[in-house]
Amino acid sequence: MEDDMSREQRENLHKWGKARRLIDEDKIEIKFKSEDRYQFRIEGDSTEYTVGVDIDTGESFCPCQFKGENCSHQLAAHLFLAGIGVENDRYRQEK
Repeated sequence: MEDDMSREQRENLHKWGKARRLIDEDKIEIKFKSEDRYQFRIEGDSTEYTVGVDIDTGESFCPCQFKGENCSHQLAAHLFLAGIGVENDRYRQEK
């Protein structure tokens, strides 16, 4: 099956797996929250990152080396929010 996947698909799958692992290993915690924003402290492989999520727009930010892309830290923040019931319509799949 892996041979049928493109490099981008494999990298994306790796990011999602790493994001899930960050949550499962309790390496993510809410640092700050308001009505429209959440800020997380996420323990990376060698550094701690502060990841921000704007609830109104669904946009997120992480200062890691993958700036501008959805990194595993950002994905973990979105998965964490969905897991505690904080969702934005943008997160939901259209029917």
